[in-house]
Amino acid sequence: MELLVYTKLFRERFQKESFQSENDILLCVLEGAFEVKSDARRICVEKNQAFLFRKGVAYERRILRPMKLVLFRYESDPPLFPCEHLVFRDTARFASTLALCEKCGGRRDALQKRSQLLLDLSLQYEIESGERRAHQKDDAAMHRVAQSMRERIDKEISVVALAKECALSHVQLIRRFKKAFGCTPSEYIAHLRLERARALLSQTDMQIKAVAKECGFENEYYFSNFFKMRTGLCPTAFRSMTE
Repeated sequence: MELLVYTKLFRERFQKESFQSENDILLCVLEGAFEVKSDARRICVEKNQAFLFRKGVAYERRILRPMKLVLFRYESDPPLFPCEHLVFRDTARFASTLALCEKCGGRRDALQKRSQLLLDLSLQYEIESGERRAHQKDDAAMHRVAQSMRERIDKEISVVALAKECALSHVQLIRRFKKAFGCTPSEYIAHLRLERARALLSQTDMQIKAVAKECGFENEYYFSNFFKMRTGLCPTAFRSMTE
C-alpha cells in the first residue's frame, strides 16, 4: 500500500458533485454528513463513518451537513477495504486513529506514519466485520477462543494450545477463526495487544516496562519493536503525542 495524499478538510459543498478518481480515496467523516450515489443506491455517510471512492468509478455526491473530514488518497493491491460504506463499531478508536494522523504534523516521516495508521483503520474494520459475521454464523467455539484471548492478553498465548482446548487441529482452528472473524488468531491477538497498549500509554502513567508486561510481552525490547512496527512510533513517542 502506498499513501499518496493525506489532508484534513472542512467542506460546506463538494467542488465536484460528479466525481471519478484515478486512485482510491477514503473520506472519513469527523463532523457532518454527505450523500453519495453508488450502483443506483443512495448512501448517507455520517460522523465516525467513512466512504471509499474506488478508482475509475463514477459517483454523484452532495453534502447534507457541513463536514470536517480526513482524506486519504492511496494505491493498494490487494484492496484495503472490502466495501465502500464503512461503519466502525468502536467509534472512539476510529476517532483516535484520525487524531493521531493529525498529530503527525509536517515531519519528514509523517506520510509513513499515516500509512501505518491507515492500515490500522483497515485492520480495525476487518476485525469488526469478522465479529459481526461471527455473530451471524454463531460459531460458539470461536467465540470462546476469542474470549479466552481477551482474558489472557497479559500472558503468552499459544494458538496450538487454544486449538487443543477446543479439540481442533492448529490448521482447523485457523481456518474456522478466520471464517468467523475475518483474520487469523495471531492477527487477532496482535490487535488486542495493540489496543491494550494504546489505552495504557494514553490513559495511564505506567512505565513502558510495566505496559509491556500487561500486554503479554516478555520484555520492553520486544514490546517496543512490536508497537513501532504497527504504528510507526515507539511507545514513548506515542505517549508524548497523546498527552
